[in-house]
Amino acid sequence: MNIHITIINAETWAHGIAIRDNEIKVTIRGFKISSLFAGIAISDGAIAMIYNCIIKKNWSINGIMVQGRGAFIYNCIVDSTDYGVWSFYVYGCLFNSIILNCNTAYREQNGYNNWILLGWNLYWNNVTNFVGAEPSEGDIFENPLFENDSYLLNINSPAINTGKPDIFDRDGSRSDIGIFGGPYAY
Repeated sequence: MNIHITIINAETWAHGIAIRDNEIKVTIRGFKISSLFAGIAISDGAIAMIYNCIIKKNWSINGIMVQGRGAFIYNCIVDSTDYGVWSFYVYGCLFNSIILNCNTAYREQNGYNNWILLGWNLYWNNVTNFVGAEPSEGDIFENPLFENDSYLLNINSPAINTGKPDIFDRDGSRSDIGIFGGPYAY
């Protein structure tokens, strides 16, 4: 299978994608991002819909950092960052995503009001899965079983057809967890 995805390599810049505007609503879909500080940074009141993205870097601080308003994150993969998803003073959700090989998979900043709904995510090989939050309904803590160093799921993957029950793949089946699941997958 040939996969065409836009790659953002921000190794000499702080963020791969940074959205900072309290009047803006954006959709971020189908990117592969590596960066020094955050793959995706949402702040200053912006609202983001983030679908089917890959954020990977062995020494990046944050995969997805959300501060101040809202983020709705679906079917993403965050691999090998310090914090997979870091949220503070924000509302939104994190569903059907895979977070692996991170120091901390998901961090809700203590002392801030967070209204993030979590669930149906796969966490694997992280030093710590949660700081300031707890496991949620449908979460899986198993090897995602990727095919040949890619993010394609092996036929025996625990992430197949185990996503949020009301989110469907393009073929009408229950969503897979990861970038190839959900209605916005390629």
